[in-house]
Amino acid sequence: MASYPGSIPSLTRPAHGDPGDDGSSTDATVVVGRISDEIEAIAAELGTSPSAAFATVAARLADIETNVSGKASTASVAAKADDNAVVKLSTDQTVAGVKTFTSPPAVPAPVAGGDAANKTYVDAAAAAGVSYGGSASTQAVGDSQSPGVAATASRSDHKHGLPAFGTTAGTIAQGNDARFTDARTPTAHATSHKSGGSDAIRLDELAVPTASVALNSQKITGLATPTASGDAATKGYTDTQDGGQAVFGISGAVTVRTGAFRVYNDSGRTRTIRAVRASAGTAPTGATLIVDVNKGGTTIFGTQANRPTIAISGNTNKTTGMTVTTWADGEYLTVDVDQIGSTVAGSDLTVVVEWA
Repeated sequence: MASYPGSIPSLTRPAHGDPGDDGSSTDATVVVGRISDEIEAIAAELGTSPSAAFATVAARLADIETNVSGKASTASVAAKADDNAVVKLSTDQTVAGVKTFTSPPAVPAPVAGGDAANKTYVDAAAAAGVSYGGSASTQAVGDSQSPGVAATASRSDHKHGLPAFGTTAGTIAQGNDARFTDARTPTAHATSHKSGGSDAIRLDELAVPTASVALNSQKITGLATPTASGDAATKGYTDTQDGGQAVFGISGAVTVRTGAFRVYNDSGRTRTIRAVRASAGTAPTGATLIVDVNKGGTTIFGTQANRPTIAISGNTNKTTGMTVTTWADGEYLTVDVDQIGSTVAGSDLTVVVEWA
């Protein structure tokens, strides 16, 4: 080989097809391969006239120097990332996954609806506020429901449906509606307030009277038996309370006798005999003193053991054991002395028949 200015060291070129042939690698071995390719190209340039191609050789050597210098500075990098695995400074890309920034990214003012907004744009929008429109649309009776079309937050022109004025069902009555002031005759409804009616009125629901109440000569019927002093009394109760006494008296020593003195019922109504009491001024001794009461000549003591009996040395006895208690108007009562004391007969006898 001819001698040239400078010296070109002998380099071992890697086999063709090794990594780095396409310039995609920065390994030092690849750099050597590049140099070998350049030397082969220089040899081809020289041919058999070295001096004529010296300038070309010098240019090639300068290119080798630049190439080796640039590649050697990155020789420590094992491999660069694939084109589809990096975020580029330009051109469109779709980036997946969560990206965390340690500093806020700077973005331009947004244009499209999906653009990221910067702080300046957001602050300006917030300061401008949201438009709620002007006054709401006039709402009138009879309006139909309307959702509104205003491009404001509250659709200020929306309406709620309201019935129209009128006098039929489903309408609204106005303040000047004649029905509010129509002095119509009330519908007759006395029947509903009567006994058995749909709206019967009870006396206990009425206010307490503050003046005398006239009953137009009518009876009050169905009263309960009175218990308090102010209760109204029934006829039946009054009859039992409107009582009297039929009194029979015998002066002096008592003897056995059939009643001769009569007491008639002249009250005009049937009376009820309630009790009979016999009393002696002088008590009988040796035997009891027994009397009997007859109505129309027949005893009212169907059970004779219940007759009034004054005990020995006693002065009085009362019995309610009559089997006949009714004493009709016009009937009479008499008193018999059936037994007297055997030692002292007893004297000054009084027999009282109580009736109602």
